[in-house]
Amino acid sequence: MTLAHWWRGVVSGERRGAGAAVTRALLTGVAALYWVGLKANLAIYRWGLRRPTRPVLPVISVGNLTVGGSGKSPAVRYLARELQQRGVRPGIVLRGHGRADGRATVLASDGRGHHAGLDVSGDEAAEVARALPDVPVAVGKGREAAIALLAEAGVQVALLDDGYQYFRMARDLNIVLISARVGREPPRLFPRGIWREPWSHLDRADQVWITHANEVPGEQVAGVRAKVAQYAPGTPVVEAGHEPRDLISLDGEHAPLNTLAGQAVLALSGLGCPESFEYTLRKLGAAVVPLRFGDHHRYSPDDWATVAAQAEVAGASWVVTTEKDAVKLPPGPALTVRVLRSEMRLGDGRGAVAESLDRVAQLRA
Repeated sequence: MTLAHWWRGVVSGERRGAGAAVTRALLTGVAALYWVGLKANLAIYRWGLRRPTRPVLPVISVGNLTVGGSGKSPAVRYLARELQQRGVRPGIVLRGHGRADGRATVLASDGRGHHAGLDVSGDEAAEVARALPDVPVAVGKGREAAIALLAEAGVQVALLDDGYQYFRMARDLNIVLISARVGREPPRLFPRGIWREPWSHLDRADQVWITHANEVPGEQVAGVRAKVAQYAPGTPVVEAGHEPRDLISLDGEHAPLNTLAGQAVLALSGLGCPESFEYTLRKLGAAVVPLRFGDHHRYSPDDWATVAAQAEVAGASWVVTTEKDAVKLPPGPALTVRVLRSEMRLGDGRGAVAESLDRVAQLRA
């Protein structure tokens, strides 16, 4: 069991016993300190003690209120393609997870075929660069400097991945994603819960996208809508779902999606929301056996022994993983491994997104 899985079990209440109870009490105290720091940081900007910096490019920010699992990467890819259709050259900015030097600001992809290595760029940047080879990607703790690199690469509009809590920088469109899967969970602040900010902080959002809306009952989506209406009245709400696009081998060979029907499949993932990935496989007719690692897990050759053993026990003929995980898999044994590639589709409210993108497109550098 990973530390992330253990923590999830503790904060959700699934783990019982005196040890878990004491841990929850300690985490409640830490969460109170986090709350004080969050409010103080916000107050600095809301009271005008410090003004957000204006980067060299127009910025669309995509963020969330929770820790992982809301679908930021598919949303950013969707927006990048939509901007391209409007004649705009987009670029993507990421904080950069799993890098050897987390302080460096680097151009992970120039959008013209040059990619930095995984240790330099991090897993998310490598995933995005593979999915969008013609879109420049920059990573860095200082997003302003990363945006400057994108401008040098010919980018006209920057997409800021995971930017809702980056208070120090101004943006031209502020999108918040909320997964319909977590809408009913108690909004306990991190680290006592999975919430970075409470519902009331939706007042900074220009749009709220309810992701994974096609994976839960309609009344659950309606519940999230009601929360948004309560805390951000008048803010456009967009429903979004994840749909499978294709299935490929690690070498890029395509296979029909219906190949999974009736197959026993080992679902290999290291995600914030593995349930969505596994749900999609089941919708494609697969008999799914989950194998979950922690979010942003960096796979080692030793992990293949675990994968092979679990596949044998499950009688799984295929191992299916995600784009995010595929870029981190080392060379392994002779297993049939396929990568499920998905994309985001917008439903109700998509007209508001189109109008906003038209407006931002006019601001292009």
